[in-house]
Amino acid sequence: MKATLIRPIGRRNQVTIPNQLLKRLGLHPGDFVNFVQEGKAILLKPMEVVEKEEWTKEDLDAMQRLFKEQKCKKQYIGFGDTQSALNYLRKIMKQK
Repeated sequence: MKATLIRPIGRRNQVTIPNQLLKRLGLHPGDFVNFVQEGKAILLKPMEVVEKEEWTKEDLDAMQRLFKEQKCKKQYIGFGDTQSALNYLRKIMKQK
């Protein structure tokens, strides 16, 4: 559903996001968002911040190879949240 709502940019480059959009997206004060430029538009994406993992370069390289293999085989895995994705990565890295 597209919603068109016009808001001014304030003196400190702030924009108030309409409450109805925040509710639809499940966003609350203190949540993090990512700003992505797409052409002449700005896309605002909700983000989840998780504790930094201590992956080695070898771990990261192995993950990248695995993801490429899965992509080639069209073996996509969906996750409901970030924690589920991290748990999956930890599990596959233990198997290697």
